[in-house]
Amino acid sequence: MVRLVIKAYYEKQQTITYSYYKLSTMSDTLLLTASCSALFIAGSSYATEQNPTVENSIERIEIRAFHDSVVKSLSNKRHNQQVSDTINAQDIGKFPDKNVAEALQRITGISLSRAQGEGERIGVRGTTPEQNRTYLNGQYLASADWWISSQPSRGFNFTLLPSEIVSTLEVFKTPQASQDEGSLGGAINIKTRDPLLTPAGYSMVTAQLQYSDLSDKLDPQLSAIYNYHSDSGDYAVLFTATRRDRSLRRDGLESWGWHERTLYQGNDNNWFATPQSQHDTAKTMWFPGGGGSAVFQQKRELQAYTINTAVQLSPRWRLNGHLLYSHLDADNNNQNFLWQSAKSVGLGGAVQDLKIIDNTLVSAQYLPVSGPFNTSMEAIWRDSQLSTYSAHVDLAYDGIFWFTQLQFGVSHGSGGTKEDITAQFSANTHFSVDTSNGRNIIANYTTSPLDAANWFLTEARNDSQNGEDKAWFTQLDFTHEVDFKIVDGIKFGLKFKDHQRDFLRYRSTSGGLDGLAGQLDTTLADYPSEFVDDFLTDVGNSNTLKRYSFADIHALAEDFNRLDFRQEIEKASRFHIIEQTLAGYGQLQLATRHFNANIGVRIVKTFQDSGAYKRVASPIEAPDSYIWHEETRDYTDILPSINLKVDLNEELVGRFSVARVMSRAQFHHLMPSTNYNVTQAQGQGAMPI
Repeated sequence: MVRLVIKAYYEKQQTITYSYYKLSTMSDTLLLTASCSALFIAGSSYATEQNPTVENSIERIEIRAFHDSVVKSLSNKRHNQQVSDTINAQDIGKFPDKNVAEALQRITGISLSRAQGEGERIGVRGTTPEQNRTYLNGQYLASADWWISSQPSRGFNFTLLPSEIVSTLEVFKTPQASQDEGSLGGAINIKTRDPLLTPAGYSMVTAQLQYSDLSDKLDPQLSAIYNYHSDSGDYAVLFTATRRDRSLRRDGLESWGWHERTLYQGNDNNWFATPQSQHDTAKTMWFPGGGGSAVFQQKRELQAYTINTAVQLSPRWRLNGHLLYSHLDADNNNQNFLWQSAKSVGLGGAVQDLKIIDNTLVSAQYLPVSGPFNTSMEAIWRDSQLSTYSAHVDLAYDGIFWFTQLQFGVSHGSGGTKEDITAQFSANTHFSVDTSNGRNIIANYTTSPLDAANWFLTEARNDSQNGEDKAWFTQLDFTHEVDFKIVDGIKFGLKFKDHQRDFLRYRSTSGGLDGLAGQLDTTLADYPSEFVDDFLTDVGNSNTLKRYSFADIHALAEDFNRLDFRQEIEKASRFHIIEQTLAGYGQLQLATRHFNANIGVRIVKTFQDSGAYKRVASPIEAPDSYIWHEETRDYTDILPSINLKVDLNEELVGRFSVARVMSRAQFHHLMPSTNYNVTQAQGQGAMPI
């Protein structure tokens, strides 16, 4: 996929000085953008501006460019006691990447996972995304997923965070006692801009046009930033707003994997899933589940808003507030002409001309079955969305020897698919599949994929999924400066957090030929639509299935809106988890001319209540095969840590760190039952101890 971005922006900056002794600030400052992308600022001191008789004792000329952000990042890394990395924005609204996750991949030890070509989740030092915590201004940020088959994850979905809100990205690869627990590889902290330290009247509007060649769409992307200072300079509010549209298309040759299966040889070189006689030859092999030629299309609309406030209540007291709301509409549709090997055999169909390599079936011919169909074409359309909001209040007292900070806040994330509607058109046909070429899958059908009238509607479904992630917290921290030999200060504090996670999936019933599909009694020819251009360009060869009957999603939706869908809870995947934590820590700060260090311990008490449907009978489809079951447990973690930084010389710094860390189990691993993902034919069992 090739993307072309055209960008233009306008910015204005004006600083209002709020105290006479702040001589480093400037008033009536003009910001210009030079051709070398450096920013030039010139101005006079507050004293000169307000009193012309005072000698102009301070003048400042400042050049800020990309080099400045690199220097800041290196300085942060050098002076931090922990092993850390940072990325600083060159200037507000000018982060080098449009996605926070993609910016983080610039850091050594960060791995990035993408979804639809966009960075979505990150891992630190080889750990998985769910084993690392992500924070916004030091606090938990709730997250969910829009994809219908996603398992709930503790990892954060960075799709919701535009880079315009970021001032600095921090990655802490070693922990210290004063930081939240829960990360194995590292913790990521996203810092927003301080309104009081941002020039008054700063404003920026950015407009972009992004062209995607595969979808052949041109999408607008807009962002705006404005910072307001009160006349007295002791109150400031920074606003950001972002709107991004993106049109996606993904072409794919799909395989759903292989599983171990035993086939029995009958007459005429035919093989079956069940024995035909007691003398049949049996062979166990890795058998393909299925796959197809798929066209996935999605329209993404992201809206994100932040409000950061700062109030200097007095020279010692300061109040900060942080608000974030981000919402992603991720509606999508998928059309896939399938080869369903496992279904064909499961319905009693025969298999011929088996080609087996390393005990894996790579090529075969599949015969029609005695029933109505053995393979299908699917047209799916989904109403999907994802959102998060966060409210965080921070009250700080900065005394002569004491620094005290009280924080409290709430974060809520939700996401899923309100409607996952599937129309399945099927035929009972002879088909063959060859997967012996790792870069190509060749599927041939006796009933032509272009003969739409012979592919009839056999299944109508309307499923849904929703996940919710809720958390609120309160935290109190104290820092006391000490001037006693090598002791520089002490830190201690308490934090309470209440975290809840819910997951609910619905499955529709009675969608087959004897139900909803039979009511419509239509074929693929009743919903004609033009096929997409340039499908699977430079993929496969002339034998690859690159063209088939396409369905008009809008016409299908009109017919499906008349159907009376009935849904039931997919009890195998339903859960509700409450996780409450109480943490306390103490940390000793050490410093001399040549080294500094921190030594501390964090003690965390965790209370977990988990509820889920537990399977108690067979078959799994029976309505009474599940009962709601709950488990309660608690545990304590003692997490000591030491971080040491030694200045070996003026240019070289040595570091040493040792710590005990922990990461909590995935949510579906905390279920007091066995969890099944019916869509992906996967299951996981767990029992809290």
